Amino acid sequence: MMTDDVAAAVAWVQRSGGQYGADPGDISLLGGSAGGHLVTLAGQLINSEAPNTIRKVVSLSGPMDFVQMEALAGGLISGYDPVNVNTYLGCVLSQCTTAQLESPSPYFNIERATCPAMMLISSKIDMVPVVQSTTMHDALRAAGCSSTLTVQPGRGHGFGMFEQQDNAISAFLSN
Repeated sequence: MMTDDVAAAVAWVQRSGGQYGADPGDISLLGGSAGGHLVTLAGQLINSEAPNTIRKVVSLSGPMDFVQMEALAGGLISGYDPVNVNTYLGCVLSQCTTAQLESPSPYFNIERATCPAMMLISSKIDMVPVVQSTTMHDALRAAGCSSTLTVQPGRGHGFGMFEQQDNAISAFLSN
């Protein structure tokens, strides 16, 4: 699973990061689009095994709930690529079991150890609808987690949003 690669990179930073000026006790993850999903899920899985290893997670337009994505996949999502999603899930999205959709969905992996998070998404439906981030934000808050959500007006996706939000991201990561 790709989250294992992230966990291996985090372990390397913990072991060797100090030699390069990194603080091995202050690791945050940031990703856009599929990478936003990956860092969110990886942060959850890493922190569930070793709490507080990942201090913060920033997701730029990351999908959070594949159950909801399956319901929306009937043509509502522009730019949606079912081949990549099907390959990642290991099943055809419309034919996956509930367990196959929930397991890789950050929305279904929320626990106190997975906080805090920052999500940025554009207000126009792109490959990942706004409801993915708003639902995740609400679920994190309901679990007692700190969560910051910014819905950026207009279009933008993944790292295409970074330039307009870099100050907000820097502020979030430095607190």
